[in-house]
Amino acid sequence: IIMERIIGRYLKPSEKVHHINGIRHDNRPENLRLVVHGKNWHPKTCPKCNFEFLIK
Repeated sequence: IIMERIIGRYLKPSEKVHHINGIRHDNRPENLRLVVHGKNWHPKTCPKCNFEFLIK
């Protein structure tokens, strides 16, 4: 829910939220990263909110 608020939409089925520090209940925006499962991930910045996430 927090990530959906940050990016302004629902998560796609292929998207997952990664907690950077490994603590799953630490939902501070700076600790969250949106990832799409795949081998060739690369960073992408949302032009709407400047949130960085990884995409395939």
